[in-house]
Amino acid sequence: MAFVYALIIQVVVALISSIMYGMFMGVTLAMQGIEASEIEIRIEEAMTGDFVIAISAMAALISLLLYAIWYYKKLAKKNRPSIKQVFDLKTILVVIGLGISMQIGISAILDLLAPVLPEAFNKYEKLIEGLGMGNSAISFIYIGLIAPFSEEYIFRGVIFNKAKKVIPFLYANILQAILFGIMHGNTVQGSYAFVLGLFLGILYERRQSIFAPIALHMVLNLSGILFSFIPESFSKTYAYVFIILQGLAILGIAYTIMVLNRNQIVIEEEIEMIEIDL
Repeated sequence: MAFVYALIIQVVVALISSIMYGMFMGVTLAMQGIEASEIEIRIEEAMTGDFVIAISAMAALISLLLYAIWYYKKLAKKNRPSIKQVFDLKTILVVIGLGISMQIGISAILDLLAPVLPEAFNKYEKLIEGLGMGNSAISFIYIGLIAPFSEEYIFRGVIFNKAKKVIPFLYANILQAILFGIMHGNTVQGSYAFVLGLFLGILYERRQSIFAPIALHMVLNLSGILFSFIPESFSKTYAYVFIILQGLAILGIAYTIMVLNRNQIVIEEEIEMIEIDL
């Protein structure tokens, strides 16, 4: 139900925002003497790109508020580690290295799969181009800052923690990663979101803090935006550079996983003491 609630929030925010914006724009254009057919076309054209990003950001902020309250009131451990304990130098380097390595690795895998699944990748590319991912201030803020916080509180904060109460860690981690993939709404994004979700769940469990997966999520998203500005001609001309980076990415992922397994925060469960009068 925690997953369903997140979907409902997105649908309701999108529906209300679209109706209000459409009515406002329609009335404004009608007052200018523009014909109804032209008004419809203009409204459809306006409801793309930054408008969609703005609605997504609004829904994400509402979800962030609600799920953060849910997490801290019902699920977060009272004796959770401090920020200083979570982000020691080794963890900071691991998060940065893992985020960049995963972004390079994901890009390499997508390049290999694109010729195999042309239809799915065409839809994915049109979606990214239509939204203008990372090409505007609101897009950068949403993808790089708002989405990591919102999605981590939903999936690792609430869904993962609730699942761990009734099923083992492995299955809880797979479940939240699957739902995280489904939330992205398309095959391409959903596939690598599932893999990312697994890593984020492991990181949360190892560091016992929601801020650890938030940091990794931010690094991965921001590095993805930065990599998108690299011209395609550059990547073709210096293809050997990317091959080297992909090899380093594989080593980086393997090394950071090893470090995470060794660098674990253990929280002792609180035990309630009951006094019995004899």
